[in-house]
Amino acid sequence: KDAASALDHIEKESKALKALEAAIKKGDNAAVIANLTIMAELGNTEHPLVKKGQEVSKQMAKASKETEAKMKEVERLLKNAVADKDLGALKELNPQVIMYGIKGAVVEEAKALMRELQAKEEKFSELAAVMHAVEVKASSYDGITAADVKGLSDLLAQAKKMGYKDDDDEIQGIKDFQARMQAQVEAHGLLKKALDSGDDKQLKKAMDTVQELGLETGLAQKVREAVGLYEMEQAEANLEKAAALTEKIKKELKESTEDDRSDEKLALMEKKTKAHQKLVADASDTKYDFQKYYKIREDSDYLEYVPSEAKQGFGDRKLKSQTKLIPKSLLQLPQAMSKTAIQVHKSILQYCGDLANPYPNTMARFMIVTALEQPGLVDEIYCQLMKHVVENNRPVSEDRGWGLLCMATSAFPPSPEFAPFVVNFCLNNRTRGGLIGNYAKLCIVQLDGRIRLGATKLLPDLKVIDTYSQRPPILAIIQQPGDKDPLEIPVTPDEDLDAVFNDAIYPITGISESEQIMYGLFVIDGKPKNDRSLKQRLTLFYKKHNPAKLVHVDYFVASWSGNDEALFHTLTKKYGPEPTAAEAEALERGNKGKEKKNLLVMSITAAKNAGKRLGFVSDQKELPSPQHSWALPWWVFPGDVFLRMVKQGVEPVFTFKRKLFKKGEKASAELVDQVKMDFVNGDQVVPNFDEAKELITILLAMRNGAKAPKDAAHMLDLGLKEVTPIDWLSQKTPQEIAEACEACLSSLGSNAKQLNDQFWAICQKQITFGMSLFSIYDEKSQGRVLGGVDPKGFHLVSETGDQVLTTFVYRNIKEFGATQSYFWMKVIEPKAGKEETVYLPTIQAWDIYALVYDYTHNAQLLNL
Repeated sequence: KDAASALDHIEKESKALKALEAAIKKGDNAAVIANLTIMAELGNTEHPLVKKGQEVSKQMAKASKETEAKMKEVERLLKNAVADKDLGALKELNPQVIMYGIKGAVVEEAKALMRELQAKEEKFSELAAVMHAVEVKASSYDGITAADVKGLSDLLAQAKKMGYKDDDDEIQGIKDFQARMQAQVEAHGLLKKALDSGDDKQLKKAMDTVQELGLETGLAQKVREAVGLYEMEQAEANLEKAAALTEKIKKELKESTEDDRSDEKLALMEKKTKAHQKLVADASDTKYDFQKYYKIREDSDYLEYVPSEAKQGFGDRKLKSQTKLIPKSLLQLPQAMSKTAIQVHKSILQYCGDLANPYPNTMARFMIVTALEQPGLVDEIYCQLMKHVVENNRPVSEDRGWGLLCMATSAFPPSPEFAPFVVNFCLNNRTRGGLIGNYAKLCIVQLDGRIRLGATKLLPDLKVIDTYSQRPPILAIIQQPGDKDPLEIPVTPDEDLDAVFNDAIYPITGISESEQIMYGLFVIDGKPKNDRSLKQRLTLFYKKHNPAKLVHVDYFVASWSGNDEALFHTLTKKYGPEPTAAEAEALERGNKGKEKKNLLVMSITAAKNAGKRLGFVSDQKELPSPQHSWALPWWVFPGDVFLRMVKQGVEPVFTFKRKLFKKGEKASAELVDQVKMDFVNGDQVVPNFDEAKELITILLAMRNGAKAPKDAAHMLDLGLKEVTPIDWLSQKTPQEIAEACEACLSSLGSNAKQLNDQFWAICQKQITFGMSLFSIYDEKSQGRVLGGVDPKGFHLVSETGDQVLTTFVYRNIKEFGATQSYFWMKVIEPKAGKEETVYLPTIQAWDIYALVYDYTHNAQLLNL
């Protein structure tokens, strides 16, 4: 009987395991659960297939819940697209509707609307083709005639017959195009009249029209040639005047002191002028591509003295980077000025390392001084600098070329005529990642003040120029709490944070001297500049941190698509940062060893410095990377911070806010704004979701004019994702959060003051309220804990922020200090009278040191 019973048991187990395996392969969660139940009844829950079934069942249940939430989100977006008659959004949502099998009235309405809008779009494309033909003719040698413009009126009538209204973008587009073409026809009459007259003033006016309209016709070319010849003759005739001006300027220029540079910087950073805002807006037009500037020499002129076998190479690279000296100035200049222009080009190549020179910094100074002393060469120098960085495949040379552009825009402005071309060039480069994009933004901002003030009267300091090879100049875009505009602060490589505070931030913000110590510049990694797909990012991430998880990559992609950053927020908290560019390249090649960057070729001091920020420490254990923004010490160079983060594939996010708080400090409008910002950014940790959802609801009510949102859908439309900390977005879908927040609507205050009071009261209850948080390695758990600094002392807090593990009050800290990878304190135990040295492993040791120093050395001011 026992044998028969055992055999029956084995057969049932075998049958259940086969069925379980089939259910797993099929993805049938109900069948998986049914067979897991049978196995549990049979008393076998330890079988590997049972374990796998349990895990798969959890994953399928979670995926089902997430799919339901995504379906609701797609339906909401579909309703909005229908209401807005947004064909682009409808097309984008259609694949998701099909994928999730969404049905119902809203889907049918969306399909009908999409068919209607697509039919109109197809008909309009026929009209667009006619407009394109006119545009092509407008760029031809002969240009267009009045008859061509008249035909555009017929297009307008056809579009209206299709059902387009006067305020539709399509109708407005036709009208704008018609106006541009009409202006070209009228301009042709002006150009012909000017050419026939031969009058210099009329020709110059005609040239302005050519430039303004971006004309490329035969008449426009003739005007360019005539004006170019006239201006060359004028320049030749005015050489003596130019020489006299140079001598006058030489007498006015003076060596600069640190105070002179500080005063000038403050003057340069006055609020953006409307004239500059208009310049930036106008300069975005493609007609201001610097290669279209009418003063650029024709190839035949530029290549006049170039040997025939080299003409093609020099011609192809006329306005692109090259390592050989230019044969003539790029712009039409008199021979004497052209010779100087060639010397300037040589100095650019020598500073950038393309030609040898033992004193490259003097070459940068030569370029700047030449521009200051000879204003007639300024546009030529800008043209050469832009040429130097176009298609420059030598990274060091390109970086130094942009450094020269940053020096130029801080020292002398281009002519009013050429300024839009320089701004256009910077606008086209500002979206590039890393340092180049920041250089371009810096140049645009610096041009505002420099155009307003004119060229500097201060000679460049060689010591300052030398720092450009040590760290980059940057445009620090600094966020502020509340509705304040971000600060845009140009930071030269010689400026540490103390100088930035005193020369720029304090004067601009108007903070009184007694309050200045209370504020700090905080920094956190921005989003990675990553062109890889989610699957590629996950594959590289798990190759680095946990190869065993590679089998789950497809599942993660399906579950987290569209919410990439929330996923990586969770993963990086658990494992560490994403692979750097160098590590990713090595992993893609199959090299699983971690790339050590360039530490081996750096000086010991520089390597330690970089190691501190990048996380390459001497210990075997990997110290946790920062998860919260932290206040930078006063002695740090912002350019160094920017450079180190860019090397990791991210850009820093700077925030200027309070870093020190008085004991028992009460709410103020400024502090409430800061706490709101800190909650959204994750710096104010709220571990309890019931409290977090209240705060989210309050923020959405503030967005709704201090009125309660109607429902979950309204909250999503108000931008729920934008006010929800990423910690919660990584755990719940926006739809789930919105539905949870509905329960808070009835308890909301009825005005802005009440809402702010509610927000402050909830935050004030949090354990980490008022703390600056740092990442500490915990030796016991071999994981992360938080180090919190506030008016009470230094605290060790659980990673989730829901428990204070230890507190060291300031009066018991006898001594403290920092090394590359440890913050340490000598602490006295009052009762026992014993002294203990506490070592806390962290890559933020010096940042903690600076903040503890500020609290302990300002005790009286802070009422400690």
